[in-house]
Amino acid sequence: MYDLVVIGNPSFDHIVSQGTDMSRTLSGSAAYSIVTATKTGLESIAVIGALGSDFVMRFREALGALGVPEHFTLESKTTLGFEVETHSDGESLLRRCIDVGGRIGVGSIPDEFLAARAILLSPMLREIDDEFIQWICNSSDASVWLDPSMLTADSGGTVKPISNFEGFEKTQCILDYIQMNEHEAAMFTGESDPLVAAELLVDMVAEHCILTLGADGALLYDGEGFTTISAYATTPVDTYCAGSVHFAGYLTSILAEQTESSALATATALASIRIEKPGLDFDFNPSEVSHRVLSVEETITHR
Repeated sequence: MYDLVVIGNPSFDHIVSQGTDMSRTLSGSAAYSIVTATKTGLESIAVIGALGSDFVMRFREALGALGVPEHFTLESKTTLGFEVETHSDGESLLRRCIDVGGRIGVGSIPDEFLAARAILLSPMLREIDDEFIQWICNSSDASVWLDPSMLTADSGGTVKPISNFEGFEKTQCILDYIQMNEHEAAMFTGESDPLVAAELLVDMVAEHCILTLGADGALLYDGEGFTTISAYATTPVDTYCAGSVHFAGYLTSILAEQTESSALATATALASIRIEKPGLDFDFNPSEVSHRVLSVEETITHR
């Protein structure tokens, strides 16, 4: 049995940073999630995604270099990729979609990967749909975690927020966790108040909801009460997919039997370390993680 299986397409992005163009490099929510799990010490893990044959070897080599032990690729005509512009404040802009990866459909995941303690659905551009989510939940005894894709791209490559949320109600009370940032949650629920948005998300789609609040930290709602935590103060270099690191960090902490509050502190510490370096070039020094966990634990409140 696997401890964790991450499902979502890898993205090979063209990064534009400080005026310098770089070749397409491994990125995307699923990649950041599986690398975070690897660097926090999980060993029985795998990542599954669709990509074109021209990137399969690069994907395999990149995962090997990052220490990811196992992957399974689904065939696609093209490989997902974006042109990403990173600004001096660490914020990133998806300027356009270079290519759209293949869909991940019902029945496409081998049974062996459904035998897991946790399955993290981490799509980047809606490669999974509500029917797939329903199938995963019905086919596996794993806890199911969703880091939803809130973006789409038109035929010209323009990236924009999705406008149709129909179908998510079919996943009511079967997801164990969902995480969004506060802007995504407001867009999804129509509520600008993060506390109200979190309550609605738990009512609609999940048992637990985490909302990341940028420099203001994060909140967790478990259907009964709220836990809030402040961000660790640092200077961001690259915040791209930091939310995926946060969610994966929380997940691995829960698998390690930490309390929800402790897991939230660990996730906050890990995300703060990730944003201090560009791309996947980050490591979690245990003593530094512990220092940051102790710092942010002091800011935790319950209500």
